[in-house]
Amino acid sequence: MQCWKVLTNVQFDEGRKSCFVIESGEYFNFLDAVTDEIGQYKVSASTMRDFIDWVQGKRGPYVLLVSLDLQFATLRETFSGGEFKLEPGEELLPFWRWPIQGGVEKYAAVLDREIGLLPEVCKKFGYTPTSEWPKIRRRLDLRGFAEFDPIFYAELRGDVPDAKTLNLLWHYLLGENEDNDSGETFSEIKKELTFRLKPWNDQGHLDFMDGALFDTDRMTMREVEARRKRAEAYAEFIDLLWNDFSDIGDEDLLVKKLREAMLDLDLAVEVYVVLFWGNRLYSGNNKLKGLLWSIIAELTLIEPPEPRRNIIY
Repeated sequence: MQCWKVLTNVQFDEGRKSCFVIESGEYFNFLDAVTDEIGQYKVSASTMRDFIDWVQGKRGPYVLLVSLDLQFATLRETFSGGEFKLEPGEELLPFWRWPIQGGVEKYAAVLDREIGLLPEVCKKFGYTPTSEWPKIRRRLDLRGFAEFDPIFYAELRGDVPDAKTLNLLWHYLLGENEDNDSGETFSEIKKELTFRLKPWNDQGHLDFMDGALFDTDRMTMREVEARRKRAEAYAEFIDLLWNDFSDIGDEDLLVKKLREAMLDLDLAVEVYVVLFWGNRLYSGNNKLKGLLWSIIAELTLIEPPEPRRNIIY
């Protein structure tokens, strides 16, 4: 079996769902594979009639449609060239560049890797990712800064207690396996941030331009930890994008994927810090650095929205 596309808005008795479009592999008895597979899902009576007709040679061939939540299945009859009719409201969307050989669990893993961190793309596909990130308030405001280097603000110069909060926050993004250049460890930075972000502490005198750059109002360690995990996940995703780009050399596709991922200024800058300061493999990658910075420059022009109650603090 093979799959590389998703069909959206497929009608089931339980409502509309997006489905993996599973086709025959070149050297595989597809009907035998569907016979083994279809019993694992909820199917309608009409789907079973189609399946029986296919087994008896009265109709077919078909493609197997399995819902993205791996709960439901149906069949869609094909005509010349393996094409099939799209019903009103349906859309056929590729999630990989070529057919993926294997089972449904493999398709699901590739789909989650490819679009799981892209909220707008997930919405288009009708997909709920395996891991959803909490909404995090935008705090960074680069308007008015003619020049800005996140790496400069991620470096600690001196002792941790004397560092600016933004230096500590961005240093903390690198995680517990990265000791900073002044010898202070991840745990010491975490301890200082925990103390600083207590509601009764006033650390304004340590912060750059009285918070004009990064607003720490009502910030908590829960949010800081969420930011660190988010930056780490998106940095790994961009690492995958870059490896794909190195294989196929499609810069337009790389830029498209980067734009789909970097929808938030805070996220884009935090990923920039992790990639180009925390990851020595990328520190000299000027092409990727330039592409990501151009996206940051565009996001800088978007005014931060007013905080909402359902955003993590």
